[in-house]
Amino acid sequence: ISSGKIFGDGAWGIYVFHQTLIPTPEVKEEGLVDLESRFLRWTQQTPESLTARVALAEFYIGYAWRARGGGYANTVSAEQWKVFRER
Repeated sequence: ISSGKIFGDGAWGIYVFHQTLIPTPEVKEEGLVDLESRFLRWTQQTPESLTARVALAEFYIGYAWRARGGGYANTVSAEQWKVFRER
């Protein structure tokens, strides 16, 4: 991953790796809590790791968007916005 690998389509290897860490819609809410604890543990165990911190950030971005949903802003409920901001 640290080699700077670029795939045939021009995607950076590290970007593709980080995308695999974003929770998919199939992951249930309780699974997200488990994923969060794993990412937190990874960052705590390897505080010098930039990859661990970026992975945690990517997780939080995906987690927030899970609450908001993918619709237009005017279709997002007040409760969805609240959870989005909290996450």
